[in-house]
Amino acid sequence: MSKYQQMQQEEPFDLFMCCLGNGTTVCNKAVIDRETLDYKFVAHISEAGIISWYVNKHTLPDEAIERIENTAATDRRQWIEMWDKEPVTRKFEWLLDLMTCAELAAFNQWLRHVPKPRDLKQITDHILNEKMCSRAHSIYGL
Repeated sequence: MSKYQQMQQEEPFDLFMCCLGNGTTVCNKAVIDRETLDYKFVAHISEAGIISWYVNKHTLPDEAIERIENTAATDRRQWIEMWDKEPVTRKFEWLLDLMTCAELAAFNQWLRHVPKPRDLKQITDHILNEKMCSRAHSIYGL
């Protein structure tokens, strides 16, 4: 008997996805969480299509995993299209907003050594390529 079949005997599964403004929340609406009195959270898909699993995904039905991953892939394609259309000034502003204080301090130290005039696109690319903004990587996969 597979893990899913064992789990199915203990816990029914009914996939539910909803958008609450910061991506897609994925729940099992067949189970109510006793603490929150809400559907049991299974995963979250960021606006950029990055999945954060709240349960072991291998305990879910294959059809549910496929639907979640397909939704994430669609969100990822749409987010990259949006990102590519943004002007470099907006990308730079957005990355600075995501940086922690320590990352901003390190960025400022690095920036002091960049000759003037500075090319904003090269600076933005450097932030992404050198992973100077951890939240851009963890949230958006950049």
